[in-house]
Amino acid sequence: MKLIPITEKDRLYQNAKRLYCSAFPREERVPWGWMYRKSKHASIDFLSVTDQDIPVGFIYLIHGNQLTYVFYFAMEESRRGKGYGSRTLAMVKERYPDHRIFLAIEELDERADNYAQRVGRLAFYQKNGFERTSCKLRERSVIYDVLSTDGGDISNRDYLSMMHPFLTGPMRLFFKTYIIPPNDGAK
Repeated sequence: MKLIPITEKDRLYQNAKRLYCSAFPREERVPWGWMYRKSKHASIDFLSVTDQDIPVGFIYLIHGNQLTYVFYFAMEESRRGKGYGSRTLAMVKERYPDHRIFLAIEELDERADNYAQRVGRLAFYQKNGFERTSCKLRERSVIYDVLSTDGGDISNRDYLSMMHPFLTGPMRLFFKTYIIPPNDGAK
């Protein structure tokens, strides 16, 4: 299995784009073209997950302040439950051993239509060494639970500093995002 940078509009690009649109609801997606253009920045990795040169998923990482944010991560539906996701996360941890790796999952809300899926996603990440933090993340109108490899909270200052290369120009105006600290009822 390999992590291959998506650097041109080839089959890896096309596969990732298709998977991105099918795996994430519209309200959780940023514009594809913006995401692709921003992946050229040194602090961003847009990687195709391949097995014997066949694309099986992708992962989009943003780095800064000894942090790595798993911004998007998706596997082909036919490959889920077969160890590809776990191996991908292990490869990311090996690639960035000095970084705290964190990600956001949909808030565990028992009223959500996909509550069972959310619980399963949490179990998957916990099995792979991620722990719940006490902070949350707001991206536009969606609130997420934050998990990290050490369970420690992410400060809003570090988060926004890390996101700065991605959130430039018009994206800064339209993509409102910030960390909600523990015990902050603001939603």
